[in-house]
Amino acid sequence: MLPIVLSSPTLFDVLGVRPSLGRAFDANDNRPGAAPVVVISYGMWQQDLAGDPAIIGRRILLDAKPVTVVGVMPRDFFFPTPELRAWGPLQLDPTQSDYKSAYLTVVGRTQPGATDAQVNGEMQRIAQALHARFTYPAAWDHGRALSAMPIHSYVLGSVREPLVLLLGAVVLLLVIACANAAALMLARTSDRSAEMALRAALGASSWRVARQVLAESLVLALSAAAVGVAVATAAFRMLVARLPLTGGLGSVTTVGASTFATAFVLAFAIAVVISTVQVRHLLRGVLDDSVARTRGEHGLQRGARQTHAVIISLQVTFAVLLVVGATLLIRSVGRIREIDPGLDPRGVLAFNLYAGDGVSPAERAQLSHDIVERVGALPGVTAAGMTNRLPVRDLGYQTTMSVEGHPELTGASKPTSLYRPVTSGFFKAMGLRIVAGRGIDSTDDAKGLPVAVVSESFANAMWPGENAIDKHIVEGWSGTDVSRTIVGITRDAHLNGLLAKPPFTLWIPMAQAGNGQLGAVLVVKSSAPVASTMTAVRRAISETDSRLAIARAQTMSDAIDMRLAAPLQLRFFFTVFAALALALGAIGVFGVVSYAVSRRRVEFAVRMALGASPREVRGEMFSFGLTPVIVGIAAGTLAAIGGTRWMSAFLYDVAPRDTASFVVAAAALLGAGALAAILPAVRASRTNPADALRT
Repeated sequence: MLPIVLSSPTLFDVLGVRPSLGRAFDANDNRPGAAPVVVISYGMWQQDLAGDPAIIGRRILLDAKPVTVVGVMPRDFFFPTPELRAWGPLQLDPTQSDYKSAYLTVVGRTQPGATDAQVNGEMQRIAQALHARFTYPAAWDHGRALSAMPIHSYVLGSVREPLVLLLGAVVLLLVIACANAAALMLARTSDRSAEMALRAALGASSWRVARQVLAESLVLALSAAAVGVAVATAAFRMLVARLPLTGGLGSVTTVGASTFATAFVLAFAIAVVISTVQVRHLLRGVLDDSVARTRGEHGLQRGARQTHAVIISLQVTFAVLLVVGATLLIRSVGRIREIDPGLDPRGVLAFNLYAGDGVSPAERAQLSHDIVERVGALPGVTAAGMTNRLPVRDLGYQTTMSVEGHPELTGASKPTSLYRPVTSGFFKAMGLRIVAGRGIDSTDDAKGLPVAVVSESFANAMWPGENAIDKHIVEGWSGTDVSRTIVGITRDAHLNGLLAKPPFTLWIPMAQAGNGQLGAVLVVKSSAPVASTMTAVRRAISETDSRLAIARAQTMSDAIDMRLAAPLQLRFFFTVFAALALALGAIGVFGVVSYAVSRRRVEFAVRMALGASPREVRGEMFSFGLTPVIVGIAAGTLAAIGGTRWMSAFLYDVAPRDTASFVVAAAALLGAGALAAILPAVRASRTNPADALRT
């Protein structure tokens, strides 16, 4: 199956790119009846056509028809997604029914300096002209709210806000890691005050001491950056595979040289900043005479303890923000998961089928019937059916209709609904419950009474307080008005996404749709393992007719996850960042308290020899480690109260100031801090006075 983009001949000029081989299609190629041509992607040329240097002018078969290759696009070009690998001329014919369809997208290039307001104003002017000249159904009325969007947003979606949020989380995590490194380096510096004093006594200048510290910090930071780059490179593809990227974007998501350069620049800057702090502390403790040096070391230790307390408080403050954010997103996704979609995705697999133009409508109808019967008989398969669009994943395909009892709903006021041809097994396969009447069955064939099943919301809106069964609607999807009798009502389902309101839906028998519907979606309910069912269904389709192609195969659960890409991605990243923040915060507390215990070991020995109990020593060190954690939790909570409002756009049914999320974050950090502080505190209480004094 080869997805292809149909466009006017100016598309590549608007995008500012030309084929690397051959030419783009032109106005002559777009004339109805012109010889079919195609421009292919670099990837298709290399992978499917073996990089044939004589490919220009060569004919290939598309939809069982010979098409001439006239161009090959550059290696890195894709539009609108990487999985679309060929472009053909849009041969609009005013005499054909699809000439009046609303499936096209306009792509334009703005003049330099043009503002969004100017562009949207011009688009509104064009829309109003169209509105005055043509009559549109209400759902397709382009004169209502037409606006332009940047091509970047069109291709990638609305990514700016989540990326800014993730960038903020990365910065917080980076600050926490830097604070941890600074705390550990300062502890090491404090222990080297005597060494540096000796170097100064032997003639080393302040600049010489500073250079040594800077060189050591740079070596450590750049080595860490190199290791980090290696780990990131190895883990990147696994991370991309974990993300619900659609449209083949995962294949073009890479780590570039700019990423590595940024990592090393950051490492260099961080090393310089930390070195500056170290040098400042060292030079304060490097004095000439021994008495002064001893006092300087005592002051240095006290100053280091104060600095460590401030660093730990800052770490915990930033960690609170990350943990609160992660908790909010976890709860939000949980609430989304609790939404009843109105159907059952468990064990459902979907296969997009495509038959070329060489398959007649009569053959398509027979193939649909044969495939459903053959797949339905496979081991483990409990139901199989076909439709034109997969629920939740696929949008589009709406129709207008006239409704019995509502003569006022005419023209632009006609109601619209999703148009969904289905076979008899579809409702069972999707777990879509019939709440009144019956569903589509095998007797609803092309010769039978035109019937329809409507959604519950549609029935309630059109015939409030009445029984919709045996009412009539008139729809004209095929180009000819067809009067249909309502024979059943389905439970409302979130067909356009879990967060969207259940739409009005019109279900009709696929046998009465008029074109056989191959280019359709086969849905299969199976109790067998996914892999074995996928293989068995593929084999059954291939054996039914070799002209059929499977354009896409996935589970219904994966299709739903794709529609939840943004919250799932944010939840994943924030959970990872929060776990790292907790770990770094705990390491920082453990390091600071352990350092204090080691520096004060003799002091504890003297105090315990004079009668202090191990419990007093343990309590003092535990309090010493936990106090900055409590201060950081308080500060972080206050910061989160003001900062989480930026996350409101990514939350569902969870308030940005959700109390439970704040309590969970505070408890997690308090627990991590207490665990990190108690271990060295217990070690301090077990100090042996005799051994410590002797040492």
